[in-house]
Amino acid sequence: MSAELKEEEPIKGEMINQEINIRILGKSAEIDKQLNDIVSKPVLLLIVYTNGENRVVGNTENPVVLSQENAGVLPGTNLYSKRTSAEKAKIMQSF
Repeated sequence: MSAELKEEEPIKGEMINQEINIRILGKSAEIDKQLNDIVSKPVLLLIVYTNGENRVVGNTENPVVLSQENAGVLPGTNLYSKRTSAEKAKIMQSF
């Protein structure tokens, strides 16, 4: 799985654009069930980067809603969301 988050730098008092793209390789009944639980529903995302950084996207007042498409040369699924937010994704500190 891979994920990409693009977001604008905030300008005081203005909403920012966020774009989230998630690529899940492979297909199975279990993956399809898990996708059905989150696609087109309000969710909060925790993106864990390989450099150890964690970011939370969305909140209870402005959750992320993911759309799904089957695309690409290899079997898999793309999840994406284009949204506006009052704030950038929050950096989560390790415990």
